[in-house]
Amino acid sequence: SGIKWVKLKYKVYDDAEATVYAGYIFSAPLTKCSGGGTPGGGWDACYDGPSGGFNISIYPGFSALTDYTGPGPFKAKVWLITEDNAGNSASHYYGAYEMPNTCDDPPPPTDTPVPTDTTPPTILTFDVSPTPGSVLSSCVVTLNDLQIYDPAFSMGVSASGVAFGNERPTVGGGDYVQPAPGVSGILSPGNDWSGGASGSITLSGLQPLDTFDVYGVVSDISGNGPVYTSHITYSMDSVTNCP
Repeated sequence: SGIKWVKLKYKVYDDAEATVYAGYIFSAPLTKCSGGGTPGGGWDACYDGPSGGFNISIYPGFSALTDYTGPGPFKAKVWLITEDNAGNSASHYYGAYEMPNTCDDPPPPTDTPVPTDTTPPTILTFDVSPTPGSVLSSCVVTLNDLQIYDPAFSMGVSASGVAFGNERPTVGGGDYVQPAPGVSGILSPGNDWSGGASGSITLSGLQPLDTFDVYGVVSDISGNGPVYTSHITYSMDSVTNCP
């Protein structure tokens, strides 16, 4: 009549074979790889299992870590069982296989932890002209050099994270902050960032004879900061107004 299916069946015991964890458990059917019916009405064929082998399962949700507490391995007794198309079955006992009591523990993590950027940047240089303390007859100052270093692990510093401000500390108010000009930088292979800014700055919110400070302020892409430079003080002359 031909062979209907070929499977493995097994039982799982503790290391002393004193406890059976479940009844017979059957694998999925094996795959016929060659052969079949013979001229005399018999059957001659070979069967393969999955290329990765079979998983020995005690019952759904079983964990060797929590459900098996024996000091040694547990065992799986394995049979090969066949059934033909007429409903007749036969089995062949292969033997008992030892399974370590940690065989289905979760594998150790293999993913490399993703580094995070938690350190604020450092301002190395803040150089502005005219000379600090000068009396200005123009609303323009020059940011000669604003050097920034963001240590590893750094996501970098964007142009929107670098600004230039001016304020009137003796009067109060009048704190004007604007994007710093000419921001550029580079991430090194070691994942630290170095860069800076330079260019002309047009001052705002100043009146004749005002005394005011200018400063730089930096935050990195990850939101660490703000970090401020020291303040440099200037004065306006008696006629220049910077709205």
